[in-house]
Amino acid sequence: MSGNVLTVLDLKNVPDEIVVEKVLSTRNSKLFEVIYDRYADRIYNKCLSFSHDSTVAEDLTHEVLVKIYMKLATFNGKSSFSTWTFSITYNHCADFYKRQTRQREEKEGLAVELKELASSSDQELFEIKINRLSTLLNKLEPDERMILLMKYQDDVSIKELSRILELNDSAVKMRLSRARQKIIDLNKALFSENIY
Repeated sequence: MSGNVLTVLDLKNVPDEIVVEKVLSTRNSKLFEVIYDRYADRIYNKCLSFSHDSTVAEDLTHEVLVKIYMKLATFNGKSSFSTWTFSITYNHCADFYKRQTRQREEKEGLAVELKELASSSDQELFEIKINRLSTLLNKLEPDERMILLMKYQDDVSIKELSRILELNDSAVKMRLSRARQKIIDLNKALFSENIY
């Protein structure tokens, strides 16, 4: 380290958790550049997968990074910093689309019976061709798309999804089941109409 002044270069190869500690203990916002450099591109890619618009993705990325900086003191190390960061990213993107579409996740208010994740549903989901799956995902609500991408693209466990989405395991399984079934139903409907 150069004298008593900590620099971005001093933290280049230091684990995230220590960088966070140094940003907070020195109150030197310049050191946040280390986190920015490590995560900006990955956050942008996640935002782009939701928005499909580079300008919107850039705005969302900036908002997420500001939010991460503002919430840095709340990082408690119970999960890895990257998991914490991506949970903020997913939640921010989901909130953004909720506001934009003015749709609430659970509008029915009816009691829905929980279906266990069915392997046959998983199999049907995996059999859908990649190009068709991309089209079908775009037809889902942002929250439905988010939970499927987190589970199947990012391989996030049910337990971790529960923590990120602040829901119990049963609610996460129910939402996964509904989103998966919606994709399968859309695929059958579109395929029967010979759209592809």
